[in-house]
Amino acid sequence: MKRLLYIVPELLGGGITVHLFEMIRGMTSKGYIVHIVCITEQYWPNYVKKIIKMGIKVTIIKMSKNIDVKDLVNVEALKQFVDEVIIKINDLVDEFKPDIIHAHGYAIICFSSSQWKNSRKCFYTIHSMHDSIINAAKIWPDIAENTVLIAVSEICASYIEKAINKNPVVIYNGINSSRFKAREHYASDIVKLVNVTRLSIDKNNAFLFEVGRILKEQGIRFQMLLAGRGEVSYENKLKQRVIEMGLEDEILFLGHVDEDDVPDLLQKCDIFVHPSVEAFGMAVVEAMLSGLPVVSINKGAACELINSGWNGFLVEEDAHTFANGVKKLINDPEKRTAIGTRARRKGLLFSIEAMIDRYLQLYNN
Repeated sequence: MKRLLYIVPELLGGGITVHLFEMIRGMTSKGYIVHIVCITEQYWPNYVKKIIKMGIKVTIIKMSKNIDVKDLVNVEALKQFVDEVIIKINDLVDEFKPDIIHAHGYAIICFSSSQWKNSRKCFYTIHSMHDSIINAAKIWPDIAENTVLIAVSEICASYIEKAINKNPVVIYNGINSSRFKAREHYASDIVKLVNVTRLSIDKNNAFLFEVGRILKEQGIRFQMLLAGRGEVSYENKLKQRVIEMGLEDEILFLGHVDEDDVPDLLQKCDIFVHPSVEAFGMAVVEAMLSGLPVVSINKGAACELINSGWNGFLVEEDAHTFANGVKKLINDPEKRTAIGTRARRKGLLFSIEAMIDRYLQLYNN
């Protein structure tokens, strides 16, 4: 049986964690022995417990000084962190003796070590488009050598190619479509908008407040549900901003919603609103699988998922334009249903089976 070591930067929910769960299920079903290593102490205990219940060993690396993902754009902070984490990763590799080492997110920094790179198959999946991988490549020019780079969309691959002059393989994330049922009717008088994401500046959450303000000024009845958590200080700023804008009855903060509860949440909503730039956008596909039309800014991988006017709307990153796209769907229930039906058909293309098969092909070549 082959031994597979997954190295992840955190276990806090979001795209990487959902992806990891599906990869674990898929690879263990194919006979792989899997070990998870989280290189920071940024994790939710419930997620670790879930992985352990699956029979998978999880190691949380305890550092003398932890690092925040925001610091990874700082070259000096990155160097200091790597010096310590590499020693611990090398010890784990010696102990577990994996045939394959697969890093995710900014865990690519572990590949700055040459102690085991040349003797094992190494893979790195890029889940976002930010400066940490660029800085890592500047510090360690050979970090991607003897490593198969995997991007989760064509636009992500293009970004990486321009940034570090490497050509990644594109493997779209897979979603377990059986968890999501199509919304068949819209019974509520008040249309519910929803966004499921982390609360942080890069997710552009506050943009939706301006959209909500415009809708309210136009006399549109709606509720906007925001599912996700963030740093307490930033989350409090967002909540205060909603109060200042007089939108506390329209915009509701749900806090963290467990991934098992997301399908039920989407069933209760009508339109998914997506204001951020994503390398893939798992939450978008989950909404599409639920039969929800998506209104998204026309940036990032949303442009690969949505054919504007057919299975969703792509609009400029302008609050008035975005609000108009939402308004069209609010005022036309039949259009919402038709676009949502076509959205689900598109979402079904991103299957777990196809993703696992593509990774197995890479692992075995």
